[in-house]
Amino acid sequence: QDSLVDSFEQSVRTALDVERDASVYAVLADLMGFLADYRIRKGNIDGARELLELLHRHYRIKDPTFAQRGELAYLALERVASGVGFSSLAEKVRAGDPEATRIIEALDAAATRFLIREIKNAESPARRMHFASFISRAGSGAATVLMDELQKTAVPSDVMHLIEVVPHAMPPDMAEMGLGGLLRHAAVSVRRRAGTMLSEQTYPRSGGLLLDALKAEQDDAT
Repeated sequence: QDSLVDSFEQSVRTALDVERDASVYAVLADLMGFLADYRIRKGNIDGARELLELLHRHYRIKDPTFAQRGELAYLALERVASGVGFSSLAEKVRAGDPEATRIIEALDAAATRFLIREIKNAESPARRMHFASFISRAGSGAATVLMDELQKTAVPSDVMHLIEVVPHAMPPDMAEMGLGGLLRHAAVSVRRRAGTMLSEQTYPRSGGLLLDALKAEQDDAT
């Protein structure tokens, strides 16, 4: 059975590298993600990582003649990040297991929603920063996902945990924008923390954002 899987996997890898039709490529990328998930569930982490790194490489390719490749590869990575196999690695990721860490790195920005959940639930600042470091290394794609989550998260305590990592997980211009948007948050605690964080940073527009918020703030203490 393993030899059949290996043979099928090699065929998919070869086909994926040369495929230029978006509809066919999407199917092949999903198959690659399925095989990676299968490898993880079987405990073959290195084998899964190789498949994910191939998808990651395709996600990063800038090819104007096949612009859909990056998006389709990313969607396949996202499906792996929300799959059964990856969820089984959650405890190993929290423990800093090297193999699980390499899977996170191969998933790149596609693992961001998992990392955000871990940041929200982490009990210590050190753990939150640990997960934020992966988001930082993944670049603007991951930062965009974090920005979206900042705007959508309703529970103030969850937002507070995210605010804590914003300057470390996002480029300065995006961090400035994210914190500035929270100065209008419904929760007083969130507005105060976002204001304090902005005042501690050296972003170019921090002062202007704080002055604008001051004019609109209705809570005396804030």
